[in-house]
Amino acid sequence: MVPVKLIKLVAAIVAIGVIVAVGVVILAPKAKTVATSWDISFDKINVSTLSQPSVVFDRDGQVIAGLRRDENREQIPIERMSAGLIDAIVGSEDAAFFSHGGVSVKGIVRAAGSNAVGNARQGGSTITQQLVKNLVETPDERAKRGLTQKLKEAALAVRIENQMTKNQILELYLNAIYFGNGAYGVQTAAQIYFGKNASDISLGEGALLAALIPGPNDYEPFRHPDRARARRSIVLDRLVSLNKLTREQAFDISIGPLPDKPAKTLPSAQGYYSAEMLKSLESNPVLGATPQERESALSTGGLRIWTTYDQKAQAQAEAARTAELPDSGGKFTAALVAIDPRDGAVRAMLGGRPTEKITDFNVATEGNGRSPGSSFKTFVLIAALESGYSIDDAIDGSSPCNFAKGDGEKDYPVGGHNGSGTLGDQLASSVNCAYVRLGQIVGLDKVADVAKRLGITTKLHPSYLSMPLGGDDVLPFDMAAAYAVIANDGVRNEPYYVDRIEDRFGKVLYQHVPNPQQLLDPQVARQALAALKGVVDHGTGVKAQLEGGRPAAGKTGTNEGGTSSSADAWFVGVTPQLVAAVWIGDPNALTPLDELKGGATVYGGDFPARIWKVFMDRALFDLPFADFLPPEKLGRQAVALCLNSSAKPYQVGNVRVPVNFDLFRRTNSYCSAGATASSSTTLLDPNAPVDPNAPTTVPPTTPATTAPPTAPPTT
Repeated sequence: MVPVKLIKLVAAIVAIGVIVAVGVVILAPKAKTVATSWDISFDKINVSTLSQPSVVFDRDGQVIAGLRRDENREQIPIERMSAGLIDAIVGSEDAAFFSHGGVSVKGIVRAAGSNAVGNARQGGSTITQQLVKNLVETPDERAKRGLTQKLKEAALAVRIENQMTKNQILELYLNAIYFGNGAYGVQTAAQIYFGKNASDISLGEGALLAALIPGPNDYEPFRHPDRARARRSIVLDRLVSLNKLTREQAFDISIGPLPDKPAKTLPSAQGYYSAEMLKSLESNPVLGATPQERESALSTGGLRIWTTYDQKAQAQAEAARTAELPDSGGKFTAALVAIDPRDGAVRAMLGGRPTEKITDFNVATEGNGRSPGSSFKTFVLIAALESGYSIDDAIDGSSPCNFAKGDGEKDYPVGGHNGSGTLGDQLASSVNCAYVRLGQIVGLDKVADVAKRLGITTKLHPSYLSMPLGGDDVLPFDMAAAYAVIANDGVRNEPYYVDRIEDRFGKVLYQHVPNPQQLLDPQVARQALAALKGVVDHGTGVKAQLEGGRPAAGKTGTNEGGTSSSADAWFVGVTPQLVAAVWIGDPNALTPLDELKGGATVYGGDFPARIWKVFMDRALFDLPFADFLPPEKLGRQAVALCLNSSAKPYQVGNVRVPVNFDLFRRTNSYCSAGATASSSTTLLDPNAPVDPNAPTTVPPTTPATTAPPTAPPTT
């Protein structure tokens, strides 16, 4: 009796013979027409058409994310693929690849015979025909199984063979083929299954990758190890028949272990920094004229993107938050933005919730901002310095000081320290009355101009007398960027995330070009820094002092939010190499922070200053000590700035006009609130020539070091 398998084999061979004969009859009279009817060119299947994720690197060249749609692929040249890998796949899929012209009748007959006798399914297509299916045909065309479709594939395969070298075809194929687990191409497959590059894959490892090609999901080793092992053995037998392996070598490989979990995957973009970095990329015109084109370039274009991101600094920011911010069950959190003032590079970012998903609301960059409290006083000081005053000039800080607020607000009683002191000392002690008066003296319109010029993007209201105390909301990112100008001798470098973009072939598409702008006179910036150093050295920000006496400057800020406790607390601090703004609070509401401190008011000099210190100590650990340039000596006598309290602010339309003020030189004492000109005082132009007979320094200051027990807390 004739075996059933033999009957099936003979039938299959006869059927194949009939198909080939029919094909010859059909094609012979119209060979030229068929060969050219389905147009194909090298450009149409060039490697650039392969979907390839873009790879994002940090400042040190370490991969931090992949940007992709569905295909995870890393394109590599054939020279970076091992001989064992190539032998295994070519031997398994198309042993005659280097000798046929695109179509192999022998391969079709062999596959039909193998399928007929019940062996694992084998395709009759050559590697070139598979390339046609993967890169040229549409999904609908791939689903077709008729004779016409097979003839079309054959014709296109022949045409490709006439236009490309074997190595070009093979390189395209090995970069296009799917291996399961999201791995497209041999490089990504080698990394996911073996944690290696394709150049290091052995013949035995290549046999497993080759085994995956006919059914990446069916033979996937992580979930179906028995199927994967059996399929690998079939490939090994094939390699033995081709003299690529001995029987003994194949046996040793067949009993070897299989990978049981992915060895390496391309991480997805996560975190607040990545979200902002992606926004900057999605608006970069070099990636395309439309948002759709830019998205496609990022997710399928195989770009190489180098960013300003510092993974160590980011980890240090997260560790500082964890170490210094008490656990509140997720109610309160911290935002932090770190910028290198020397070039504007954004190094790290905490945007709020510790989960830091890329879709989370980013307190640092989104929304209308939060009240900065007294950290806004720095802009008042700079406005005064630009008006010709000095940090050695004096102003009265005695309290209470009552001012009428604009836009229908009630009178604004401000508590704080008593006494007079220099602008620098009053900033160090964060004396509210002093800086509310100073804001009126220099004009809040000028204060708003300074803040906007340095980088504040939220809406400001010069009619609010509370502006110096944080009456307008700001973003932590803006505060970091503005203080970076002060730290960099008055020069602004626009904050940025992306340093360089290359296409998949290494061509530079974009290179960040610095555009420094001198926004402040260097002497103004240096005077402001000297005052801000006083905040850290002996003022409200002493908890921000860095290890080893490393120079630091900054300003605390606290917003009471209409309650008896604070709802926002800040510390914005600078060093010559790094600037960071830290905010803590409830991102969703003006929730009192007092539970973090046993019911006591939380100030910017508490948790924010401590978070800043811990972060900076670690972030600057490997950097050399650097100090700020000192300001030049005051070229005139110090003066006292006196606000005439008898003058009331008045309103013209929607514009709040600052109160009138008089500036007096005092030889024996400071002027007090409500002082008027008398025989012992003379009006002074701060830019007038120095009187050689007048004192060259101001009298000793007398601000209290702490607020009186009954006085409202200062910020």
